[in-house]
Amino acid sequence: MKVEVVTPEDYMGDVIGDLNSRRGQITGTENRGVVTAVNAMVPLANMFGYVNGLRSMSQGRAQYSMVFDHYEEVPQAEGTMQYRVSAGDWSSGSETRRSWRCGAVGWIMSVLLLFPASNAYAQTGPDYWQVTGVAANDHLNVRNGPSAQHPIVTTAPNGFRFRNLGCRGSGNSRWCHVETPNGQISGWVAGRYLREPGAPVAAQEQRQDVPELHMRNSGEIEVRFRSGCTTLYNPAGRRVAAGSSCSRQQLGHAHDAVESYMRENSPSLTHGADRISANVNLSGQGTFYGGDTVKGSIVGHREGAYALIVQAGGGSPLCTGLIKHVPGSVASEAVSVHCTDGAHGTAVLARNRSGHGLTMAFTLSDRSGGYVLFQ
Repeated sequence: MKVEVVTPEDYMGDVIGDLNSRRGQITGTENRGVVTAVNAMVPLANMFGYVNGLRSMSQGRAQYSMVFDHYEEVPQAEGTMQYRVSAGDWSSGSETRRSWRCGAVGWIMSVLLLFPASNAYAQTGPDYWQVTGVAANDHLNVRNGPSAQHPIVTTAPNGFRFRNLGCRGSGNSRWCHVETPNGQISGWVAGRYLREPGAPVAAQEQRQDVPELHMRNSGEIEVRFRSGCTTLYNPAGRRVAAGSSCSRQQLGHAHDAVESYMRENSPSLTHGADRISANVNLSGQGTFYGGDTVKGSIVGHREGAYALIVQAGGGSPLCTGLIKHVPGSVASEAVSVHCTDGAHGTAVLARNRSGHGLTMAFTLSDRSGGYVLFQ
């Protein structure tokens, strides 16, 4: 049986509480201007005397109507027991804990359930957190999981405010699940950099335009802002394009976010203003197809001008090429090479799957070739 309760604008009673106390199930509310309709489902067996009893226990004026819509079963005390739950057991969402039977669905009396305070995802603390204690000219990393091993999704400066979605752990190992005020970005941050503020006002939310990083398959980094500003960085962390709507402050925030990402995910590269002009001096050894040894080196001092030198163990032939990207900043790069004996060909420089070192394989027009390992 469907029960609809319509309350006038000045109604002061507790209809929802009365419905729930009578084993009814609230299915929703509907705003009808000056009145609010509360819909609920109750067992057909409880129809007799239900309306009068509800009216007598509620304060204020209200209209009640019953519509025989359809019968919907409400849990009763009698029924087949699928399994027994011991005191202390708990479960959340689709996770399985201890003696819970996987896939079992049923009903349990709510008065016997208690949401445990030890639940790692329980919300604790205030509704909002404010970033504090981050070093000057640095930002707090927001990650997609509760540890420093998870990738960075964005960064936030001192003073930025997040919604609190719950914390886990304690002390220096405490991590908090947070969300930007506009709800577009969420992640995990180290709890030691958070303190309780007042709730942000709408004007503050407008000012808090957080950069969001997106990695392309090419290795390029796209930085987006909620206001529409978008910037593009090459795999070495150098800005190559920026939208006309981007302000100087947004460009600064984008630069800091990319710097932080590069620092966390490419520790072998130097950072800051001197990254693009840093010296590169790599050397490696390998083999010519056929057994002869070969040596290789990559030297340079700025992006787009890294020289590749490949030389046989005996000193001849000598082959050279020009590498455009910082070695290791892209997954692979093809380079044209030319040799002193007239041969020419292609060399491919690629990151090793292990994440350590580089491998260069080359083939020449005289059907020779080989590889060099840079460690």
